[in-house]
This record gives sequence, structure tokens and C-alpha cells, in this order.
Amino acid sequence: AEEADVANISMIFSAGTVTPEGVKEHSVESFMRKRNILRRHCDEIGRDFAELKIASQLFTMVSKDENLVKSVSEMSAAQVGIDPEIARALPNVAIGTPNQVIDVLGERIEKLGIDVFICNFLSPEIMQAFATDVMPHLNPEKP
Repeated sequence: AEEADVANISMIFSAGTVTPEGVKEHSVESFMRKRNILRRHCDEIGRDFAELKIASQLFTMVSKDENLVKSVSEMSAAQVGIDPEIARALPNVAIGTPNQVIDVLGERIEKLGIDVFICNFLSPEIMQAFATDVMPHLNPEKP
């Protein structure tokens, strides 16, 4: 709260490992609770909370192939032992077609106040699809 320019609100890791418990704990409610704690700390020291950028690490998978999207959702959720729909609703996951990912990230920008996404991609092709098919639609006023 005192010195950061960007605060990354992230999942709970146990010894650097993603666990089902840590994933389940990182709900939208948990994200907002952490964001509000940071806001209170800013208030306590007299810092304008609006000066801080809020970041979220983001497991990102985008494809026009809906079957691939479904299989990656199921595979990723199975790796951490949770339901695919729960996984896709987590604030640090964006899996879907370009339009689905645009909608999800737009909603997170608006409702969660996320300014910066720190994206993790499974492949260079997925990163390219994100850059080409998603990024131009998130904030067309900024390059």
C-alpha cells in the first residue's frame, strides 16, 4: 500500500504449487476481499487507492476451435481436481473462444477493477490468437 505501483492479487500457492484448495480459495469473493484489504491499507496511510494498478495473473487459452476450448477446460480443471465450470469462473482463468474471452476479461475489468493481466499461455499460437483476436477489443483507445 505504501510503495507499490501495481498490486498483483493472485491465487494461494502452497510451497509454489497450485492445489485444489488454493484454486477454490481464489474465487471472485476472495479477490474482492483482498482488493478491499488493500484499499483499507491505503486509506490508513492516506494514499489514494486509485493510484494503484490492480493486476491479476491469468491462465489464458483462446481458440476459435470450441472442441479444443472444451478439452483444455476439462484437462486443466482435472489437473487441479475441480469442476471445469468452477475453473472457468475463477478470476485468474480465461479460457474460451475469442468472443468469450473478450466478454470475460471485459467483465473482470469492469467488476473487479483489474487494470493489468499477467497472461500465461500454453503455446506461442495461443499467445498470437490472444494478441490478434482479443487484445484489440479490450481497450481500443490505448495501443
